[in-house]
Amino acid sequence: MRIRIQPAGAFSLIEIAIALAVVAMCLTAILGLLGVGAGANRDSLEQTAAASLSREIYMDISAAASGAATTGTSPRFGFVIPSPGATPIWPDTLYFSDNDQSTKVGQFPASLPAGASPRYRASVRLTPPTDSTGPVTARILITWPAMADSNPGNAPANYTGLFEVFTAVGKE
Repeated sequence: MRIRIQPAGAFSLIEIAIALAVVAMCLTAILGLLGVGAGANRDSLEQTAAASLSREIYMDISAAASGAATTGTSPRFGFVIPSPGATPIWPDTLYFSDNDQSTKVGQFPASLPAGASPRYRASVRLTPPTDSTGPVTARILITWPAMADSNPGNAPANYTGLFEVFTAVGKE
């Protein structure tokens, strides 16, 4: 009886090298996209936090402008609602911390608590109404990082990201 030996079905060294090259190219492309995705995720988180801050500021201004605050000052952040014909003041500046976006850290860099690391700077300009029935116009500009441009007397000019809202609030 004759025994036949069949050759083993294996890959050659050239086929393995080509397969590894294809896999390496695919992994390189995927790893390149991971950095882009992480950056987009970070930017999205910053925009979401800034939108949340601007909403809190708007709600505070709205409470004072609608007459809910009897003093004409917003209850949470202390914005003074301008009376008709007053001169607008630019900007009223707030700093918010990195770990809790809803907490006001301080109004000026010199008055920040020791060890505070504000992440967001909110510059708010309230324009008075033209008459007693008109709305107060608010410009809310959130920029980050906060201390990149820490002069509260000027509109921010040095920042990485920004979120800006123009709105009008008044008595309903």
